[in-house]
Amino acid sequence: MAHGPLRHRADDVGAGLARFVLDVFFRDVEVIGKERAPRGVPLLVIANHVNNLIDPMLVMGYTGVRPRFLAKSTLFKHPLVAPALLLLGALPVYRRKDGAPVSRNIETFTRCRVALAEGATIAIFPEGYSHNEPGSVPLKTGAARIALEAGAHGAPGLRVLPVGLVYEDKEHFRSRVLVQVGEPIDPAPDQAVYARAPREAVKSLTARIAAGLSSVTAPFASWEEARLIDRAVDLAVEGDPATLPLSQRWSLWRSFIARYAEIEKADPERAQRLVEALRRYDEPATFKVMGALLFFPVWWALEAGVARVLGGPWAALAVAVAAPAAGLVSLRIHDRQRRRPLAVGTRFAERAALRDSRAALLRQIRDVVGGRP
Repeated sequence: MAHGPLRHRADDVGAGLARFVLDVFFRDVEVIGKERAPRGVPLLVIANHVNNLIDPMLVMGYTGVRPRFLAKSTLFKHPLVAPALLLLGALPVYRRKDGAPVSRNIETFTRCRVALAEGATIAIFPEGYSHNEPGSVPLKTGAARIALEAGAHGAPGLRVLPVGLVYEDKEHFRSRVLVQVGEPIDPAPDQAVYARAPREAVKSLTARIAAGLSSVTAPFASWEEARLIDRAVDLAVEGDPATLPLSQRWSLWRSFIARYAEIEKADPERAQRLVEALRRYDEPATFKVMGALLFFPVWWALEAGVARVLGGPWAALAVAVAAPAAGLVSLRIHDRQRRRPLAVGTRFAERAALRDSRAALLRQIRDVVGGRP
């Protein structure tokens, strides 16, 4: 595995292309902790894996390191992806679930060990697959084994570098993403145990790697928890929640979870009341979204059908084309009106009840979140 000027040039070109593509796809890529990446030592970069090929592009383009990626062997047969993997010096990982010969991973791990001994940087997604969970999933042991084997065969100063990728809405074009570089992990304490008790050392280092990765990724245990806590943060911040940097939103998520755990331990009934209040507040918004997803296509089809009956196929086509644009305009108008004070004609009792209910919930949430950082 060459590490000369040509290799560095290819890495720089790949990183530049990654940033170009991602700057188009995301309206904001926020990077935190880039200065934590050690220089002049072998690095094993670990990252959570929630967005397929976008994840390695973020690591390559925004962390300041130029790693050789470990990628599943099936990608090396893809007509579009394979040339990029070869250009960037990626290494294949053979998975039993893909029907690949897993014995060939010995060769890959050996190449990783040699590269790290030469001072290179290797990147691996230790969860083992791209998933759609809100938080991290249990890690495979491959990252720990690579680090320990490299240390045993001469990779002085090796560090494991956790990188967390937090997406605001990974399916949505022009959303935001947060790239967080965590504190480097020194495998030396487990390296000392590895020769006499390899299983214990691998287990211990895997746990430390998992903790390091958890410290920079989304902290949610379930999608319901993610939705409720995000709703609480929206209520707790002042001004428009959409303007809150994703890094601050992430900090508030973690602050809420840590504080809620304390409250749940000290006063379970109070904690339960808060969860129930959040669920009551969240239900109307959830039902509105679900209803819109079902109702809008049906209404759109009915409008097009009526237009066809009254004006023929061209009228139906015009309605079908214009409906999404009209819906978007209506949504923008609705959003602006929603930010204005309630109309004078709104019944005073309803406004007072809504204000009091929101204020009561807001007091509970801000007590947990601790306000805007």
